[in-house]
Amino acid sequence: MDLSDDDLETVFRENRISVLYQPVVPLEDHGTILAVEAYARIDHPDFGTLAPAIFLERLRGQGLLLELTKSVIRRIAKDWKAWQAIGHDLLVSVNLDYSLLSFNTLSKELSELLKSVDVPRRRLMLELSAVNARQLTREDREQITRLRMKGFRLAIDNMGRLPMEPEEVEDLPIDQLKIDRSIIGALKDHSDPRNTVRKILAIASRLGADVIAVGIETGLDLEWLRRNGCRAGQGYLFGPPLAADGFSHIYLNQPDWRVRNNQDFVNLLLVEDDPQYQALLFEALSHTYNVAVANTSEEARKLFEAHKPKLLLLDVLLPDGSGVALCADLVRQYGSDSFSTIFISGKDDVSVRMEAYSAGGMDFIQKPFSMADLVAKIDRASASQQKRTEMLARSEALHDAAMGSMREAAHYGDVVQFMKSLFRAYDEKAVASELFRFMRPKGLVCSVQLRSSESTICFAQDGGLCSPMEINIFELLRERGRIIDFSRRTIFNDQHVSVLIKNMPEQDEERGRIRDYMAALIEGLEARFTDILRRRLLESVSEEVNTLARELAQNLEDDKKRNRAIMEKATLDLQMSFHLLNLTEEQEQHITGIIETMHKSAEESELSGAQISERVQSLVALLASVVEAGNSADRSPMESQHRDDVELF
Repeated sequence: MDLSDDDLETVFRENRISVLYQPVVPLEDHGTILAVEAYARIDHPDFGTLAPAIFLERLRGQGLLLELTKSVIRRIAKDWKAWQAIGHDLLVSVNLDYSLLSFNTLSKELSELLKSVDVPRRRLMLELSAVNARQLTREDREQITRLRMKGFRLAIDNMGRLPMEPEEVEDLPIDQLKIDRSIIGALKDHSDPRNTVRKILAIASRLGADVIAVGIETGLDLEWLRRNGCRAGQGYLFGPPLAADGFSHIYLNQPDWRVRNNQDFVNLLLVEDDPQYQALLFEALSHTYNVAVANTSEEARKLFEAHKPKLLLLDVLLPDGSGVALCADLVRQYGSDSFSTIFISGKDDVSVRMEAYSAGGMDFIQKPFSMADLVAKIDRASASQQKRTEMLARSEALHDAAMGSMREAAHYGDVVQFMKSLFRAYDEKAVASELFRFMRPKGLVCSVQLRSSESTICFAQDGGLCSPMEINIFELLRERGRIIDFSRRTIFNDQHVSVLIKNMPEQDEERGRIRDYMAALIEGLEARFTDILRRRLLESVSEEVNTLARELAQNLEDDKKRNRAIMEKATLDLQMSFHLLNLTEEQEQHITGIIETMHKSAEESELSGAQISERVQSLVALLASVVEAGNSADRSPMESQHRDDVELF
């Protein structure tokens, strides 16, 4: 769609510029609002509302972007005052196109504009959009500094989309880095975006800047970002951009808001006999889920059959029985993969949680609870259930065939093969994949926790994340003994590794056989993971020594050049002064000899420093060869042909 000059003239003459707002929320408690981002739109009389992708380049070419920015800020000022009047002092972000940095009067004009509309500069975040730090001129950087000195808060909003190194932004007075939505959208499919996010978080840490993830749309993205240290974000998972009235109604006028981008709501069955909790939960959840409500176990069974819910929110104590028993019955009747259960209880101790988990519970919350906490748990359970359903549909036939053909395999021969395969694993994901490849043909379903001093990572065999209840079980039982049985589950513990088998057979003979070979298997896992940690430490030390060696060599070279320059200048100055000192020839020769001796001493010092540098470089090379030899010994050349088909995102 092309906008004509008449269209652009009409836009500004008739003030057809509108603004939408999207909340920025804390990822740990996304029922509150940290800030809001403003998005400019043009209301075209024929084409409707136009997004920036349609008009931005045209306005840039016509030199009208500053006028657009001013119009947007005037609208923001009006809405900001309305929000402040009802008690919400929000920080508002607005895009500032990189081309505007060329305006010498930019900081002055924006300052005068905010003064005229009576909005504090501290409440406006200027997001430098489409910025490539490598192309910023000295004048651009000075302009950015002037904006900061005027009191504006500054952000870079396209982090990850363009190549950017820490040193290219560390001299900019930046308050915030925003990870581009293209990076967030690819988190679940590729490792490169995940590495990019980690790099941006490291840059922000060096700069002392906040990080905002833009474009969060799935619960899995939310969980990964939160687990890796990102504290704030925005996206359709929390809510779409809305006009000021809609934004106020949804986000500011409701104590517990929650907007999700789901066209087809998930069926949820609430089993709760307390009328107050029942009303509160229905009001909070009915905006985003198809909620059915039951007071008793009997009602719950009938509604479960009719609605086939994917989520079950279940009180532990019911008027006509136990919620735990009801969950266990429903699992036996409909299967554990058809729905996920979150238990609600006024009592919280280890025995209650163990019973809830053994019955098939995915998570647990104690009364009284924060509604935001409960909604977050429900959303995580919904995302996990959706992925589990999808994977079950793809793998059910293959799983049944594998169980039938491999059930009678020689277990101990498999353990030997597992130990050999385990030496190809060189990180946590590969270790878990080898374990799951071993378990799957035997019909065993498990989860594994790998612990180091820096982190604790849990993997589930279905390819997803461990449920909060499973993580809680690992933590509760890791110090309770080496082998612990409860219900049809058994956990095997070592110092750094724990394995939870979730479907142990009922026959004592088969259970005993599994316990026997798992005792050997857990020791192999522990040994391999400990070796991985050792090699990781060795690689870290090698890298550090290598860095120090390079710095030493560079410092010696710099000192060498500096000393030679000083000596040459001193020699030249002295020789040029001989005729002024009125020295005898014998005196001149004596002084010249002293200078030559100084030269020789300096050269010997340089030679000694060079020898030290060479010895350090030899040590670095030896250390690197040891690390590489160890890695080569672990990694089979056929490794790429044995990759596991489990996605451990």
